[in-house]
Amino acid sequence: MNAHRSIAGNWFRHFFVGLYAMTYLSFGFMLVYQYIGMKFDWPGVFLTMIHDAAGNPWLDVNWSHPVVLGWATLVLCAATVWGLFKRHDFMEYREAATESQPGF
Repeated sequence: MNAHRSIAGNWFRHFFVGLYAMTYLSFGFMLVYQYIGMKFDWPGVFLTMIHDAAGNPWLDVNWSHPVVLGWATLVLCAATVWGLFKRHDFMEYREAATESQPGF
């Protein structure tokens, strides 16, 4: 147990690790849905294709769309719960709980 870290500091560490992991894992699925939804005109699509004066295509993101806000809220709540669940776990993320035997 790391005696130099408080429970609140440990919660922040697990919160940010969980926030990064959940954002990374869920945003790929979100983008796949957005790209397919743009093609087939599905509900909940917050990406739109726009063209500048030269005719170059750009993706426009509607950051105030309910899907974006709901996804961000869900990820923040899940990371908060993860931090609360793991706040008493002082083991490092890359530290193994068990060690293998030499030569194994």
